[in-house]
Order: sequence, then C-alpha cells, then structure tokens
Amino acid sequence: MDCPHCKSPETVLSSVNKHSIKRLYCKFCLKWSSNFGAPKVLLFDIETSRTEFTAWSTGKQYLGWKQIAKPKFIICWSAKWLFSPDTMSDAVTVQEAKRRNDKRVVKSIYKLINQADFVITHNGDRFDIKELNWQFLLNNLTPNNRYKSIDTLKKCKEIFGVPSYAMDYLCQELGYNGKHHTDMSLWEGVEAGNQTSINDMSAYCSNDIFMLEDLYLRTRGWYKTHPSFTGYMDMYRILEGDLEEGEYLCPRCGQSIYKTKFTKKWRTPAGYIYKSTNCPHCGCVLRKTERMPGQRIEVK
Repeated sequence: MDCPHCKSPETVLSSVNKHSIKRLYCKFCLKWSSNFGAPKVLLFDIETSRTEFTAWSTGKQYLGWKQIAKPKFIICWSAKWLFSPDTMSDAVTVQEAKRRNDKRVVKSIYKLINQADFVITHNGDRFDIKELNWQFLLNNLTPNNRYKSIDTLKKCKEIFGVPSYAMDYLCQELGYNGKHHTDMSLWEGVEAGNQTSINDMSAYCSNDIFMLEDLYLRTRGWYKTHPSFTGYMDMYRILEGDLEEGEYLCPRCGQSIYKTKFTKKWRTPAGYIYKSTNCPHCGCVLRKTERMPGQRIEVK
C-alpha cells in the first residue's frame, strides 16, 4: 500500500488489531496512517434556496428562463462517513445568504466528495449530485465523478411497492425518527439572512443524514445490485493470510462469511447452479463464483 501522505511505496506494517485495522509507518515521510474507514463511503445531503421568477400576474403559466430574477444557491450541506458518529457540515453566513453567494460552501463539499469512493444519497442522482455538479462547473472546479453513487430512492423504487418513497415516510414506517418540521418560512428566513433560520436549516439537513444512514443499512440487503466494497478493501490488504481458509468477505458490508454457510442453491437462467447464502450481517443474497461440480447443460 502506498503512503496516503506522500504516495511512497515505502510503508511498513506496524500492527493489526482485532477489527482488521492496520497501522502503517512510512519510512520516506516518517508519518503514520491506517486503513480505517476503507472504503470511504460518504452520506451527504444538500439544501438549496428557491429560484425567484418575475411574472405579470398569478395563475397557472409557463415560466421561461428569461424570467429568472435570482437563481437558486446552496444554503448548506451535511455529510458523514458510514458508521461514523460525527457529522460534517457547512452553511452560508448571513452576508453570503443575502448576496446568494455559495462559493465557499460549494468548495468545502467539493473537497469532501473528492475523498469518497462511494456516495450515498436519497434522490441524489436526480437532484443533489446534479445541483452540485452545476455549481462545481460555475466555480471552475474540475470534474470529480470518480466515486460510485448509491441512490436509496432508486433502489427502493426498484424493490418495494409503498404509498410514498419520501425518506420521511420510509424511515417512520421502518420505526426510525422522522424529519424535523419545516415550512416555507424557514426558506424565507434564510434568504433574508436570518442567522436562526440558517442554523435551523443546517440542523434539518444534519438530521437527514442520520435518517439516510438508517434507511440504507436497513434496506441494502434487498438491493438487486450494489457496488462491491471488498474490491476497495483488497487495496488495503498487504499481507497474505489476512483471511482464513474458506473465509470470504461480503461485498456489501465487508463482514466475514465462512464456506460452511453456503448451504443454499442459486440457479441461473441458463440452468447452472451455484452455492448460495444470505449474509448473516446485512442479509443480502450471495453466491460463490465457481459452479457446483458435475453440471452439464444440453441444448435442444
């Protein structure tokens, strides 16, 4: 493993604790590092202002782009690393809110997202990520789409049939806390530069992050497809023998699974059979990559 500080390959393994967290020492820059948190999975949410338009009258009508008086801006963002108890956040100041200037806030989340291997959002593929990408472009920031996105809204729509896919509804139905109460006056206060409203908006956004983590962990075992975390974890495994004989890692949660657990069968549309099981930790369906012996598929 290369040193994360100076990228030198001159790293030496110092210790491995019971949680498989390795402590490494770089002989080149003389700094310590570890593989804690790998892969880096970031949950985040943003809150934006309203877009202000000009019109001649009220009523149902089409609003063109030439009627935009004040474009929306990023009010705040909140984020946390998966399983971390702490949240990170940033919000506009009073003066920035009055000027609708989100440049500083945009740059702070840009730096954070650049550190992530995966990002988890609810409706992020359609809203949060696209909104941020536009702001990154406006601020002359380079593309940072090397991460893989996991959108819990897309996943829930693919798997479950429920009356509403709003995160507030899903979390409350699953027994978790709901969103903080808000109304349009909160956005009015933020856009007017009210500090209390800005603080309330930031707290509202931070609460969403904990709800998002609960929803993701509760539902990820049901997802038909999910990026493999173990591929990233392998980058941090620098000693042979880290895994015992017959031990595997769940690609979704990274927990250990033993071959004695693969007692079920998985049959492909072509008729091939593989050993299968459910992960005892996250519940997802897993199968081994080798087919069961003695199979012969005849074509008629």
